[in-house]
Amino acid sequence: MRYFGLILFVVAAILGTTATFADEESPYMREVDEADKALNSENWTAAEAHLLNALRAEPANPLNTMLLSNLGVVRHRMGNDSLALEVLNIAAEKAPKSVKVLSNRAMVLYSMKRIDEAYNDYERILEVDSTDVEALAKHGTLAIGLGKLSETRHDAALLGRIAPDDERTYNLQAGLAIAEDNFNKATEVYGSLIEKYPSAYYYLMRSAFHLFTGHQNEALADINEAIRLSPNDGELYKQRANIYIIRGRLSDAQEDARRAIDLGVSPEEIRAILRGGGK
Repeated sequence: MRYFGLILFVVAAILGTTATFADEESPYMREVDEADKALNSENWTAAEAHLLNALRAEPANPLNTMLLSNLGVVRHRMGNDSLALEVLNIAAEKAPKSVKVLSNRAMVLYSMKRIDEAYNDYERILEVDSTDVEALAKHGTLAIGLGKLSETRHDAALLGRIAPDDERTYNLQAGLAIAEDNFNKATEVYGSLIEKYPSAYYYLMRSAFHLFTGHQNEALADINEAIRLSPNDGELYKQRANIYIIRGRLSDAQEDARRAIDLGVSPEEIRAILRGGGK
């Protein structure tokens, strides 16, 4: 019995109904176990088939909400968001306060660009648990796109108290600073991210904000470090070409431009940088 099957046993034991749906030898549990194996190996087609088999085997089983939630994720991974949403809506009707179900549905809604509805699901999660770090971070991030900066400020402030060193907290704080055109603050937050979670992406972002605030030397130093960490990322060479153009180092910019194209950046993007003189 793998991880998901073990969860079912634990829930069954809590509910005191082991004879009904926690029999490891039942067709239901065999399908659940096979679905778990398929999920672990990311064999989405097999996982979908086994989850559907389990649901058909015992359509009234109280644990089917969990299976429907997992089926929604599987279908999302398969690129079938409409079908994923269909089963997640059923799961949400059965368990309207399930953080897992709401989180999975919000993920699918966001993928479908139904931002308002995804935001509302994160609100529902926060009604259940106002300190859910993941929900706070995503709720606050979506609020930026919806123009609800007061909500973002609330979420960022709460995260700053309950999870001050969490990567998601810093990312939301950075997003808020950008939305408020506070590039100095954004630079500061990315500095904190780099200190605790160094990555090429964070160096790239800080490089961009150093450039916005007129600190070309610092921008170049950051992008050099990003390239050292991720030497096969074309976006990094594109950014450095941009910096070289601004600094008047045309031959260096052209060399990085060629490298960026070799690594998959579109030639149109590169030509725009070279034509624009780094603007």
